[in-house]
Amino acid sequence: MLASMKEVCDDQSWSPTDSKISEVFLENSHKLEKLYVIYIDNRERSEKTIMDCQNKDENFKNFLAQCTKSRETKFTELKELLLKPFQRLTRYPLLLRGKILHSPNTSHQKKTNSTYPPIHTELNKQTPDTHAEKPIILQAITAMENIAHSVDEKMGQIKSTVLLFQAQRETKDCPATIIANNRKCLLTIDAMDNRAVRNKLFLCNDLIMVTTYEKTGGFGSAYFRPLAAAEGGIGGGAGGSAGNIRPSYKFLRFIDLLDIEDVEDLADDILKIKLRTPGPNSLSTLTSLNGSPLPMVLDFKIDSQAAGNAKNRFTFVQTFQNEIKLARKHAQK
Repeated sequence: MLASMKEVCDDQSWSPTDSKISEVFLENSHKLEKLYVIYIDNRERSEKTIMDCQNKDENFKNFLAQCTKSRETKFTELKELLLKPFQRLTRYPLLLRGKILHSPNTSHQKKTNSTYPPIHTELNKQTPDTHAEKPIILQAITAMENIAHSVDEKMGQIKSTVLLFQAQRETKDCPATIIANNRKCLLTIDAMDNRAVRNKLFLCNDLIMVTTYEKTGGFGSAYFRPLAAAEGGIGGGAGGSAGNIRPSYKFLRFIDLLDIEDVEDLADDILKIKLRTPGPNSLSTLTSLNGSPLPMVLDFKIDSQAAGNAKNRFTFVQTFQNEIKLARKHAQK
């Protein structure tokens, strides 16, 4: 693709009437989509390989640490560099459609108080309607936008699957039935129940898994281990293989979204969940591990005061309520 672009833009062969930059994008669109799908499919494996190498090889671990302190890498971690291809893909439609970009080096701009000249990328806007390339540009824009949407959707599916397997792997006494066809783990959030016990809630498209944090360390230790990468992206931070990971959480119950009668978002960050009597095919857990019945009304305090928490809380509550509506709509079909 780069070779083709260089050939089109070469000073010796460039023609204002016949050269077609967008044609390069259009001709390579199918190849790009195929390559990006393969890249996504291997992303979790690549990040796990990096973590395994860091755990096994001290020299490799130190090398990565030094790279994040280097100007050559712009102080960027390897995991962030692996995201660059995705970021580049989203810029292709902007390049074709038209947008004025500025230098991304904003930190330098602030330090020097300098202004960078705009970079005009208005291929579509600057191309007259009468030009032979105009319809090809529009086709290329559509093709690049479709690829970006497809890749974004694929990433979301993989992230949901990864979170589901991590939740099962890192939750003590978690039922194997958590892994099911068409089930996706959408979001996770920390909460406190009415006994001030710290919980982790896993919101799926058909149920919520309620867990409590496992304490690690010596007697009375207050140190808790968070779910690997649950809030940090796909696969990032999953340390070690499934065989040597200590549980971060302890399973408490499943709550089938169809068993939820009402959800109230109350004052003081309280989320009240009222359950109805479960049906015969319910996914809800009715009794605890010791056989005692579980409550039908639950209060969770989801903090919104700490930095960044308000947005997370809002997103979780909105998604939770939407998924309940979707589950009911699907059940009526």
